[in-house]
Amino acid sequence: AKAQALAALAQAAAGTGAAADSAASHGSMEVAPAVPGTPALPAVEAVAAELKAQDASAGGGAAAAASAVASSDHEDSDPQEPFPDPSNTELWRPIAREPAAGEVIRFRTAGKSGLSGFRAARCESVVDFGRGQRCLLGFAGGASEELPLEQLLQVSVKRVVGSPKADV
Repeated sequence: AKAQALAALAQAAAGTGAAADSAASHGSMEVAPAVPGTPALPAVEAVAAELKAQDASAGGGAAAAASAVASSDHEDSDPQEPFPDPSNTELWRPIAREPAAGEVIRFRTAGKSGLSGFRAARCESVVDFGRGQRCLLGFAGGASEELPLEQLLQVSVKRVVGSPKADV
């Protein structure tokens, strides 16, 4: 179980796996988040927490590795830094998992008039209210909004400066 969790954690952090492979083979790197009935990788933080709990008596080696991987997508995110342009695809890396707290994300939502344009925000927290998970989003200028995770479509995270484009 620990090996499977580490593999899922590594896939989630690297943005690989079945969802990313499927998107790449279809020429689209825009990957919608998991919705009911769609398989998805577990949230990186959830896997890291599970590994930490399992490995607490063994010296914490796997938990430390999981923690390092869990923070790799958003460790370069400065809360004071302006968000990248959401319309510039070169600045974003699509993900096939839930956004994690602290990550700067780009996303769309569906409304009565169709899909919205891309918006950028910081995922402040993801909370399960029993009716489903909701993401608290912080926008430039201090505005915030809370949305159900299933409403966040075509989610991408801020690409780390200097990372190759093929690193999806």
